[in-house]
Amino acid sequence: MNTYNGAVPLPPIVVRFEVHGWPQVWKTVADVAFDPDLKMDMRPEAAKIIIDYMVLYSDKKVINPFAEESRLTLRIGDRDFKLNGEKFEIDPGYGTAPALVDSSAYLPVRFLTEAVGGDIRWEAATHTVQVDTAHVSMKLTIGEKIAVVNGEEKQLLGAPYISNGRTMLPFRFLGEALGFDVSWDAAMREIGLTLDSQSHK
Repeated sequence: MNTYNGAVPLPPIVVRFEVHGWPQVWKTVADVAFDPDLKMDMRPEAAKIIIDYMVLYSDKKVINPFAEESRLTLRIGDRDFKLNGEKFEIDPGYGTAPALVDSSAYLPVRFLTEAVGGDIRWEAATHTVQVDTAHVSMKLTIGEKIAVVNGEEKQLLGAPYISNGRTMLPFRFLGEALGFDVSWDAAMREIGLTLDSQSHK
């Protein structure tokens, strides 16, 4: 049995990093977050232990929702990103990178969705993408500038498109919809995404 500081039992760590790997990470973390046997000041560290353990067995990186702050930086055309200064590949095996289209910066939807523990599904018949996270339900249609977010229609600055099998969406809309503070450095061609701690939300 896993313990926190050798004293308080933690949930068993059983995760398969396949289709639903990262959503399972966040589910496990949520189980810790609301475990009545853990004191509030113990939960962030317990969650970090679980996530660090899981990351050892995956080639992707997940954001710890209990971290004081998580800062992502990405550059146009660069296949790597930085999470709090540490470099990782955005989409191992696919070579996905942020792109600049008609003066708008685009990000792969799957990358950011999975980073916050969400699930993404592709409906080939309707060319739609369904994104679900703990707080957001979003439906996108390839080529259309309307998205449905939590049941409400939202106007997009640019239509989603597919590149190398990945759906791309304007970074500002995607980031803000998923709860990030976003920034754009035109000189550096750099996207900034900051997520504050979710421990008090």
